[in-house]
Amino acid sequence: LRYQGTTQCETSANGLAFPSGKGIDFSATADSSASGASAGSELLDDYEEGTWTPVYTPETNSFTSIAYKSSTFGTYTKVGRQVTLVCTMDVNTLTIGSATGLLFITGIPFSALDSVASYSGAVSQQTQWGEIPTQIGLRDDDTIFMGYRASATSYSSIQVSDMDESGGPNAERNRIRFTLTYFVN
Repeated sequence: LRYQGTTQCETSANGLAFPSGKGIDFSATADSSASGASAGSELLDDYEEGTWTPVYTPETNSFTSIAYKSSTFGTYTKVGRQVTLVCTMDVNTLTIGSATGLLFITGIPFSALDSVASYSGAVSQQTQWGEIPTQIGLRDDDTIFMGYRASATSYSSIQVSDMDESGGPNAERNRIRFTLTYFVN
């Protein structure tokens, strides 16, 4: 361990503990040799793991009722400014009611940098959809959108009307698994 001035790093039974705003400094290995690159901060000052609660949210109105299976979960890992979400959503019962428009997923654990839909992730499984989600992304209002390939040259967004109220095989409804990575301030 290296101590500088009055800034100290302590060891305990739980590992290293740094004062607020301090962390591991990688500036001794500064390498911004990539063409056009410039180094920003080389201080790793945050690491966190946790859970979040993903929720299907319609663009307009709300579902009459929606209940999720216990297999629905969201986890996250935050390293510095980068957040990676892992999520499985599985609907138990659904009555769409007056809900219409685009279908979003809400509840992310940290607000993203203004993304203008520039963060995307990977859908690894989906079951019981009218149109099958193949694309996932984060909008600038911190909602997750789902898309699918509509033709060889275009993508469309998943709509509330693409959800399945019938239950399907093994009562798996509107199931999706995905990962998504984004950045925070």
